[in-house]
This record gives sequence, structure tokens and C-alpha cells, in this order.
Amino acid sequence: MELTEQQKKDLTELQSLQQQMQMTVMQKQQLLIQKNESGRVLEELGKADDAAVLYRFAGPVLVSKKKADLIKEIEAEKETYDMREGIFSKQEARIKERALALQKSLEATIAPPAKK
Repeated sequence: MELTEQQKKDLTELQSLQQQMQMTVMQKQQLLIQKNESGRVLEELGKADDAAVLYRFAGPVLVSKKKADLIKEIEAEKETYDMREGIFSKQEARIKERALALQKSLEATIAPPAKK
């Protein structure tokens, strides 16, 4: 059975959507790793003495920071991670929805007619 141009186009788009989904999932996993790391850092900072000398990388340099300032920075980063996680989740849902619609369409047009 020869595929129509539209079917070929839909198959190509479906493959592209699958690749997009893989990339999105990988990016989201990386983001979740960073988010979890920030959570662990906040836990450790909570255990640290308020007068403790703390450092943070600023590029290739270690910079001294106050505990309260460091906590604010990490919390802000964690909020950004939360926001980006939501964006990735929405993107995943859109890709999945479009891919399922394409798959159903292709199955309907490619599937052999039902025998009576």
C-alpha cells in the first residue's frame, strides 16, 4: 500500500513530535535534578549556624555570602525551577495531545477497511 503525501507528512510530523517529547522529558529530568539539589542545599543551609562563613561559586570564583542572602538566592532559583517545571509539563501535554491525534488519524487512514 502506497502512502499518500498527507500520510507521509503526518508520519514525519509524528516522528518529529516523538523527538520533541524525548528532548522535553530529558530537559525536565535535568531541571528536576537541579531543583532537588537546591532543596538539599536549603536543608543543609538550615542546619548551618547563622554566623557560619558560607561560599558560593560565581563563575570560577568562590564568593563569601551571608546565610540569609544565600537562602534567598537558592529559594529564588527553586521558584524558577518550579515555574520551568510547569512549562515543561504543559509542553509535554501539548506534544502528547498532538501526537495522539496524529496517530489516531494515521491509524484511521492507513488501517485496512473492516471486512463484512
